[in-house]
Amino acid sequence: MPTYTCRACRQKFDAPDDPEAACIFCGVGLTEFRTRLDFHAGRYDLVYVAGGLRWIIRIAPFALLGQAALLLFPSIWLADWRIGVVELLPTFALAVVMGVQSFNLGKLLDRCITISLAMFVPLVNILFIVESVSVARTILHRAGLAVGALGVSGELARAAMDPTRCISCGYILTGLKRRRCPECGSEFDTR
Repeated sequence: MPTYTCRACRQKFDAPDDPEAACIFCGVGLTEFRTRLDFHAGRYDLVYVAGGLRWIIRIAPFALLGQAALLLFPSIWLADWRIGVVELLPTFALAVVMGVQSFNLGKLLDRCITISLAMFVPLVNILFIVESVSVARTILHRAGLAVGALGVSGELARAAMDPTRCISCGYILTGLKRRRCPECGSEFDTR
């Protein structure tokens, strides 16, 4: 018999390999947490997706402004190459962040490199930025997180991956009988 760790009460126990098995301590079914397990042990790590989204939101405006300045005023950076380098620094940072975020979103390595290089091509980079932000927002929304103008905090993303914590405030919900968080009052499901 395999050994399980209950996602609700964190107790370890042996149980038959049965999809309808339940925890012998708290009675919670082992399949009731499947939605959050898709994010935790599955394809996406919400903490990294949320962190990448926050970095893209912060860096992209500076990178796009720097590229626009280089395109609109080429005489300035042709006179002094250091100005061009300083204006392209946010673009270098954005290229790195977009490559890492593409990897976090499950893209293959060659696509991550292509997206990183596309950050240096004006107007094409906007398409990749919009696509990456929209995919990250969709993933975070499916996990039950409200994405604000500056993204989602790492604590809320970590709480969304842990089924024993409230998605709204991070309060530990283990052992509660009611389906309402005592800390913030938000309703939660048992998945």
